[in-house]
Amino acid sequence: MSATEEVIKQLPIVLKDGQPQTQAEIWSELIKDTRLKSMLFTTSGKARKGVLQGITTRIKQGKLKGLAMTTNEAGHSAISYVGVSVNERLSRYQFMLTGLGNLDIKADLSDSQRKQWERLMVQTVSLHRNLNKFNDQFNQNKMTEIFYPKDQKSVAKENDTYPISKFKSKANKAKSVKK
Repeated sequence: MSATEEVIKQLPIVLKDGQPQTQAEIWSELIKDTRLKSMLFTTSGKARKGVLQGITTRIKQGKLKGLAMTTNEAGHSAISYVGVSVNERLSRYQFMLTGLGNLDIKADLSDSQRKQWERLMVQTVSLHRNLNKFNDQFNQNKMTEIFYPKDQKSVAKENDTYPISKFKSKANKAKSVKK
């Protein structure tokens, strides 16, 4: 496995606390692993920082799922882990929205900025509510079984056909009981 692939594999582990980290912070965590350290330095001892820079470019282009570029408090570019599954991403975004709502900066704003901030907070609460509704609906749908069209299972090769999934939600079960 290449150094880039190894670093990509390690990034979710390094970023597990959810806090965005700069390339320097990530680099210092990566070189703690002796196996990675040997891949991240040349035989002459020169650091291969281009590996991490290439990964940053991939993140900016949206080619790496679960990772996002952000800006930290100091204004430096940072990488954060946002998750791969819908549940991971929803919980991460809800956490960020809650943090935004907890900021108490009204005293530092002018009147016009305060009005803008209050409108933003109303939109944030609405977005948070909509994310919760979506998450509830998403979690209600559970896959119950996978089946193949009649006679296709025996003759179909692995990539010839797609299985059809049946989903049942609590709402659909309630409707079928009322009938």
